Parts: sequence; C-alpha cells; structure tokens
Amino acid sequence: MAKLSPEERNQRLLFERFAALKQSKDLKKLRKQGLLILHRQKMFTGTEWVDQHQQRITSREYIYWVNNECKKLGDLFGIASWAVAMACLVRGYRPEKGDLYIGSDWPRIEVVTEFDEPKFLKKLTYEAQNLHLPVILKRGSEETHLILVSPTGEKPVLVKKPFIHSAFTTRMAIPVRYPPEAARNLQRRAIRIQRKLLIRLGYSVPQRIRTSSLVTQVSKLKVNKSSLPQRGIYEIVVKLYKEGDIAQDEIRHNAVKVMRHRIRKRFKNAGYL
Repeated sequence: MAKLSPEERNQRLLFERFAALKQSKDLKKLRKQGLLILHRQKMFTGTEWVDQHQQRITSREYIYWVNNECKKLGDLFGIASWAVAMACLVRGYRPEKGDLYIGSDWPRIEVVTEFDEPKFLKKLTYEAQNLHLPVILKRGSEETHLILVSPTGEKPVLVKKPFIHSAFTTRMAIPVRYPPEAARNLQRRAIRIQRKLLIRLGYSVPQRIRTSSLVTQVSKLKVNKSSLPQRGIYEIVVKLYKEGDIAQDEIRHNAVKVMRHRIRKRFKNAGYL
C-alpha cells in the first residue's frame, strides 16, 4: 500500500469529519429547511443539482440558509457551508469522489504589504495574482484585500520600488489539526513563491544568503558615492593600509577598486543604494 502524503492524510481526516456530520440529528432538520426553501419534497439527483444551479443562486432565502444555517453546523465539524448544503440536498453525495477541498478553513499563503504607493500596489497585485496569491494592504490594524480586475492584461511597469525588506511579507494560515508535515511543505512553498515574486518585481535575489566582511569597511570605501575624484582610490588605500609600500601600490589600488565595486553591487541589489 502506497504511503499517503500529508495533504492526502488531511483530506482523509476531512472525510472522517464529513461522515460524522452526516450522522448529526441537526442535519435532518437542516435538510427539511433547505427542501422547503427550494419547494421540493425529495432530494436532488446529481444531474438535477447541476441543472438547477441558476435557480438556487438567485434565491436570497437559499443563499441566506447556506451562509448562515449551513455554516453554523459546518463550523462544528470544520466543513464548508456549501458541502453541508450538498450533504443536505443531494442524494448520495460523496465528496471523496471529487477534487474540491471541503474544509471550512484551508491552508493558504497570503502576500501582505504596508507600502501603499499606487504603482507599486498595482504591480505587486498583478504579479501576485498571476501566481494565484491574494494581496492584503495593511494599515495599522486594518486590512484590505486588493484585486486587479484583469491581471492578464497589460503588464504594469514599476519605476520605483521600496527597499526589499519593506516590500511585502508572506503569511501562512494553517487550519487547526492540519498535519505538521503538510504545514512544513506549505512553508517551503511559501519561501519558493516569495522568491519568485521578488524576482518578478525586479529585485535581485541570490540563491544563497551570505554575509560579507566588506561591510565593516563601508565608510572607508566611500560606498555612498557613485564616483570618486581622480585620486579618490589612492586616498582610500592610504586609510586602509597604514604602512606605505610603493611595490604594493598597484596591487592595493586594484584590490580597493574590486572591494568597492563588490559592496556597492551588494547594496544596490538589496535596494539600499
């Protein structure tokens, strides 16, 4: 017998809770309400359920019943309200035969930003939606979900972007009793997606994060200056190497140029310059 993945094991647990839901006395009461609202005496067949979809979604009374009454019962078992409605009204409904996630809460990855510059938000939302990620703008304790109406349209151009560390964060929502191994897989996926999104926004993202000993020499290397005067490099050499050595001047001159270039490139890639 093949070993189940953590995600498949979680699905099995959901089906177990669904089986317990079907034994509930409250489900029978709920079924009577639903049939009465839809003016039926018998449960739907699978074909009837599909054919009468439009009739159901245009009934305010039915929508209220699903979003309130079905939700109340579903929350006790961790089952989505729409799945409760189908358990009530569809004869022989078996969620394990389909691919839909029937949990009332589901594992998800969200992109959260506090940087509210309009062009950046448009670009971030465009790229995130193409990666199937929701974007949330956070202002203090208030959170707003951002939606771009046509994410597949013309690609937004980003002229100025915030420092990489303040661009956005990724947040995971993990349901109660979600298998730890599946949560770990979700975390790995979140890291991969975060990297992809950063690259799409134009940030340079190294394969591995390494520290640099050159950072301690930032002031002496005058990293904040894009160009130096004619003898600028030699002035830095004098500060770095207290003991003068004419024979080593050219080597030290080239070494300082390389060090300065590397640390400036590092800072530029991180968005600090």
